[in-house]
Amino acid sequence: MISREEEKKELASLNDRLAAYLDRMRQLEDDNSHLLGIVQSYEQTETVKVTEIRSAYERELNSAHELNKELAKENAELQFENGKLKTDLESLRAKYD
Repeated sequence: MISREEEKKELASLNDRLAAYLDRMRQLEDDNSHLLGIVQSYEQTETVKVTEIRSAYERELNSAHELNKELAKENAELQFENGKLKTDLESLRAKYD
């Protein structure tokens, strides 16, 4: 049988271990909370960066599309003018031949 004194010592030891375990749990919870804050801050920063990059990319892409439309329009006008000049040349050749 365990004596009252031994029982008290064992309970005190178990109580100390429980207190140390609870302290460690609180410390880990605090560390976890701190790390979650860091991760959330990082995610917010990266989200802002990605949004800025996406906006810049979309502006650049829209600008390229507009330039492409302008060049296509200019190309069509030049082809029309070229066809018109060819027709004029043909009629001048026919006239002076």
